[in-house]
Amino acid sequence: EGLKEIAQTPGDPVWSPASPAAATVLWPEDFEDPEIYRVYGDESESAERINIVLVPDGYTYASKATMEAHADTIVAAFRNKTPSREHDSLVNYILVYAYSAENGTDQCDCGTVVDTAMGTHFPQYTPTCGHSDNRCLYYSSGPCDTSGLNNIVAAELRAPAHDETIILVNTTRYGGCGGARAVFSAGHSAGGEIAIHELGHSLGGLADEYSYNDGCGTSAGEINTSLDPVEGAWPEWIEDLGLPVEGAQYYQQCVYRPMVSCEMRDLGAAYCPVCNQQWASIYYGHHRTAPTAPIKASDPPPATPIQTFVQVPEAFTVDTRLATGGSVT
Repeated sequence: EGLKEIAQTPGDPVWSPASPAAATVLWPEDFEDPEIYRVYGDESESAERINIVLVPDGYTYASKATMEAHADTIVAAFRNKTPSREHDSLVNYILVYAYSAENGTDQCDCGTVVDTAMGTHFPQYTPTCGHSDNRCLYYSSGPCDTSGLNNIVAAELRAPAHDETIILVNTTRYGGCGGARAVFSAGHSAGGEIAIHELGHSLGGLADEYSYNDGCGTSAGEINTSLDPVEGAWPEWIEDLGLPVEGAQYYQQCVYRPMVSCEMRDLGAAYCPVCNQQWASIYYGHHRTAPTAPIKASDPPPATPIQTFVQVPEAFTVDTRLATGGSVT
């Protein structure tokens, strides 16, 4: 089951610690370490790839190896998941080295406050420590943390290129959230899938398909959720998928999704065709990739007049940026 993204409502109990911990950031140069960032991909192609910056939080310098192991795991998860696997040549993942004064993250519902660089925290929507409603791990200011947004931006600027951000949090507690940036529990056993789901929000523009609230939903704002029970927001897929399935965008009734199961509903599931189509538009429509993907070059070039005679072959060569790579003649 995936993550709930829950908004706090007036009247919810609020726990207040003695004092928030400052968001203290330490950079590699503070330790005379020359490693500023690590690129998974091809840095020379940064101008032609979508650059996803991995910003770490809650890792001390002594935990550098743990940070790198978590980054390796998340990149491997993306590279083994359709459709990011098939479009890996269009993406760079860039780990920016940034260190915290303490390991971990704030847990506002448990009274745990630590000094981490990016100021991430588990919120407190219910007073129970570790409650599932408190799992929207995020970086905004909260009742027990100091905002680390300036440090996040500073980390992003240290990357050779930046288009999207995933914040890796050094915690084994299950959690994550999407938004302007994706955030996830990098130490959890399902961390890779959590990150994939949250990037589905932040980069893919996809909605949650959970349906845990009773009653009738009244809004559905993304390509994979709809109030239309006949065609959804994906009429071109109805013949293949059948009628939309009721239950999405947190409500059991009146909001519909394309299929029974999808990554945006169940962690570890495949993306449905509607979501894959949306991802294709992201990969090929992004301003960095659009000029060269999926066709990087052709011989002869486009719009070149060709004069030939019947039964006289003419050679055409196309250089692609697809998963198979190479040229097609």
